[in-house]
Formats: sequence, structure tokens, C-alpha cells
Amino acid sequence: MVNTDETSQIFQSNGKGYGAYGKIIYFWRIYIMEIAKMGERRKILTNSGWLFFDKIIRQGLNLLLTAYIARYLGASTFGEWNYAIAFVALFSFLSTFGLYNILLRDFVRSPEKAAEIIGTALSLRFIGGCLTMFFSVVVISLSKPDATLLTTLIFITSANYVAQSTDVIDYYFQSRLKSNWIAISRGISFIIFGIVKLLLVHHGFGIAYFAAAQACEFLLSGIILIFFLARALPLRTVIFNVVLVKRLIQDSAPILFSEIAILVYMRTDQVMIGEMIGDRALGNYSAAVKLSEIWYFIPGIICSSLFPSIVRAHSHNTQAYHHKLQQLYDLLSGISLSIAIVVSITSFFIIGILFGSDYRDASTVLTIHVWTGVFVFWGLASNQQLVIEGLTKLSLYRTIIGMIVNIVFNFLLIPIMGINGAAVATLLAQAFSAWISNVFFYQSRSIFWMTLRSLNPVRFITLAQIILKKGLP
Repeated sequence: MVNTDETSQIFQSNGKGYGAYGKIIYFWRIYIMEIAKMGERRKILTNSGWLFFDKIIRQGLNLLLTAYIARYLGASTFGEWNYAIAFVALFSFLSTFGLYNILLRDFVRSPEKAAEIIGTALSLRFIGGCLTMFFSVVVISLSKPDATLLTTLIFITSANYVAQSTDVIDYYFQSRLKSNWIAISRGISFIIFGIVKLLLVHHGFGIAYFAAAQACEFLLSGIILIFFLARALPLRTVIFNVVLVKRLIQDSAPILFSEIAILVYMRTDQVMIGEMIGDRALGNYSAAVKLSEIWYFIPGIICSSLFPSIVRAHSHNTQAYHHKLQQLYDLLSGISLSIAIVVSITSFFIIGILFGSDYRDASTVLTIHVWTGVFVFWGLASNQQLVIEGLTKLSLYRTIIGMIVNIVFNFLLIPIMGINGAAVATLLAQAFSAWISNVFFYQSRSIFWMTLRSLNPVRFITLAQIILKKGLP
């Protein structure tokens, strides 16, 4: 646990005398303050801090728990569970409606309509979750009528998306920079059902029980979020507005189609591995992907915390807006490249320690797949930029390009390279989607150049040195 008194001393002393730990803490706090407005510094820092430490603790513990469960289940059974997860994810666009960035934007721009937005979006997400469950079960029942266990897993897993309809409340708290309620709700549900999962392993229960525990965790988190919402808004004011439905769907339609393409090229590889090679190979691939994707919470935290400030800068000061964006890309590049280098070097040891010898084939996949994080970090930031600038159609076009690249190279490389080929295909798809495709559209070429500039380590190092030595420039 971090000592708050020591952290305060580190900050007050500019990190001097506290080694790498002190410099990291000092740099993180100063950098976030610099790219936020003066009046928003404390709120943004507190908000990102809640999200950051929630993710570190919860994601870190969840990784250890997942590895423990994966060892218990074995690569083949673990692969079958992940096949169910990937299969349901192909239909999850019905649940999300592409509303995430739209809701964040609307909560910031129209706070007086928050209750109406929550009620309408919550209804849409709930209906969408039910549709996801329905189509997932129907399709798997028709395509694999004898796969009883797989159908059960898909039914339980699809229920997650019904429970996650309360994420609308999550977006509201993010827009208000009150992510402490999000962290608390997720933390409580994780602890309770983390203990349940450990008990399931101890008593030798089957895979379906673990899937059910996961669904119940999402449900409990949603119930707690509703309780916190009642403290922020009178629940009687949370209403459904038919007129708002039309506008939300119109605004989110390009993002929705983009999400469909994303889901296809993010999960097709796992479905294809399960069909073409088998559950054991998919278990190894899924273990590597979970380790690679665990870092994706970082850009989500940074972007969601800074999004309100960037929206306001876009409305009032174009120069400040572009300056904030460039600093955001610089920060994301520095973090993602550091992670990719360290993880790719240590992948063999990480897989061996966490998952064991049954997952030894996952180490090479991890070495390749972790580099997709650089493009994922950029993609999350650039998608929000496109939303702010009213260019959501470009998100769709970029994602379609990535989807085509991914499907083509999966078909070409999996028969030749196995699960390593799927990792290469994903890397290429993310590179095209989040970076190279920006060259094809004149409205997004600024994104290409900003991300390219952010690859220059001198920018990141120079800025870090100035801040560490002299404070704010």
C-alpha cells in the first residue's frame, strides 16, 4: 500500500532523494496538472487517481485470480470458456449502441439534462443487453446443437451485458469527475465474488459456476452504482425520453458500426483459433491476450479524466486544444512503449510464473501482441478527438480498414504460424486502424502527425526533465 505521507513528501521535494519511485509519483502528478485547467487540477488528479488505483489493485488481483483459475481449469477448458466470451462479444454491439463517448460528451455539455440522459440510455442499454443474450444463444444453438456446455457458458456470459447496462451511471460519474463511486462499487463486488471464485476452486466446481460468478459480480456492481446515483440525483427524475432516443441513435450510429467492426477484428482471431486449431491453442492465446490487454485501462483513465477539459478547450481556444491533444499523445506513447519493451523482454518468465508450463506457447504470443498496446492507446485518444470534432464517421472508416486487415491476415497467417500468426494479424490491424488509416482522410491527418511526433523519445524525455528539475515550464 502507498504511504500517503511519504507520497506528499515526495511531491513537496520534487521527487528528489526518493529514487525512481519518487520521480514517477512526482512526474505523474505534475504532468496531469499541466494539461488540465488551473481550476480543474485537483478534481482531475483526484478522479484519475481513484480510477488508476482502482484499476491497478482490481486488475492486478484479477489477473492473479484469472491465472489461478486458468491453472485449475487447464488450457483446454480455459480455452472453451474464452471461446464463449469471444463468441458473445461478436453480438455485444447490440448492447453498447456506441454510446460511450456520446454520453460523456452530453453529460459535460448538458449537465441539467443528466437524469433524462441516464434514464433513456439505461433503457437502451438494457434492451440491447437482452438482444445480445437472445442472438448469442440462438446462433450457437443452431450452429452447434450438441454443444450443451458451450451453450450454457454462452447463455451465462451473455447475461453480463444485461447487468452492464448500468455502465451508463459509470459514464455520468466520470463526466462529473466522481470516479470514487465507480471504484467503490467495482471494488466491493470484486472482493465478494473473488472470494466466491476461490471457494469454487477449493471445492472443485466446474467452469459454468465461474461464469455465473462473473455475471453476478457485474450485477452487484450495477446495483451499488444505482444506490450511489440515488445520492447524486433523485431517482424519480430519471425518465425515458423518446425524442432523446432518436438523437442518441443518430449521433452514435457511426460509432456503433465502428464498434461492430472493432468487435469483429478484436474477437474473430479467438473464434478462428478455436475453430481452426482447438481449445488448447485458444487457451494459450487467451492467456497471452489477457496479459497484453490488462494495460488498456491506462489510456481509458487518462482520456476519461481529461475528456471534459479537452471538450471545453475545443469550444474556447483552438491552440490550447491542440496543445492538450499533443501532450496527451506524448504521454500515451511514452507509457505504452515502455510497457511493450518491458513485457516483450520478460514474457517467458511472466507466463511461466503466472500460468505454468501448460501455457508455455503463450510467451511468444505475448511478445508480439503487447505491441498492439501502442496503437490501442492512440486509438482510444483519437476516437475521442473525432467525437469532439464531429468526425465520428472517420472512426467507422478506420475500424473497417482494421477489420479487413485483421480478417485477411488471420486467414493467411494462422495456418502458417498458428497462434503467433493471429497475434501478428492483430498487430497489423491495430496499426492500420489507429495510425496508418489517418493518412487516407485529410480531416484525420493531424492525428497521424501528432502520433508520429509523439514517437520521438526526445519530446517525452525533455519534458520529463524540465518538469522534474524546474517544475512547471
